[in-house]
Amino acid sequence: MSTDNGMFERMCKEAAEEVAAGKQGWRQMNANVLFMACFHLLTNHLSHKIMELKKPLWWAASTIGAAALLAVIKMLVDWVTKGG
Repeated sequence: MSTDNGMFERMCKEAAEEVAAGKQGWRQMNANVLFMACFHLLTNHLSHKIMELKKPLWWAASTIGAAALLAVIKMLVDWVTKGG
């Protein structure tokens, strides 16, 4: 199934390259090629935005995880020092 997705992505990329070449105007271009190029540009833009959002989320998740780990360690140390 992943090969079908890869093939579709390749077709969309080729369509985007054909549009970018500028040999034809958008009115003379085949509707399927234009649609696939638009789809490629949209998915490419969305994937870049998702990657931009993931970086701060990983930083926040790691900070929260480290704080939780330190709280657990502090509770264990307090428990052991009180004679647990």
